[in-house]
Amino acid sequence: MKVVAYSFSFILLFLLSSCSLLLSDAERQVVGQWKQVTLVSKNYMEFGADHSVTNYIQVNIPMGGKALMVARGSWSLENEELRIQYKGTPEIATEGSAKTIEKAIELIAPELNMEALEDQEVSFSCTGQKNDKLQLDGVGWKPASSSEIQEMEQFRKEHSKKTEL
Repeated sequence: MKVVAYSFSFILLFLLSSCSLLLSDAERQVVGQWKQVTLVSKNYMEFGADHSVTNYIQVNIPMGGKALMVARGSWSLENEELRIQYKGTPEIATEGSAKTIEKAIELIAPELNMEALEDQEVSFSCTGQKNDKLQLDGVGWKPASSSEIQEMEQFRKEHSKKTEL
């Protein structure tokens, strides 16, 4: 019985670790952690070899504090089109009050409300990596570190809000 359990565990571990072996060269260029930083926001995307994606958008609120929107879903790459299908409503985390959350959403996506963000699909023109940057719609995304992603997750855990807007 133990031999069967060990064999099953080994096979399962092998299949999970070989997931990245099934990726095309172009897909392997997408897999990883990427960031784009501006004066008012930080945008991180984490693309998994299992085609999962997590997008973190953190903004500095003019009246003080920070807000973070976290959206999760899946990704695919067809030719040079990177498609992201977000699942569910993005999670909002903020250091402030409900008023701060409203202001954060205005900054993150002024034309959208939370219902419009639910199950959203977006596409980018993806021309792969050039000079250690992932090119999405002609904009270079720099590699992000695991510690930067962990910082986003820690903020999300500490400041997550359940708010009806």
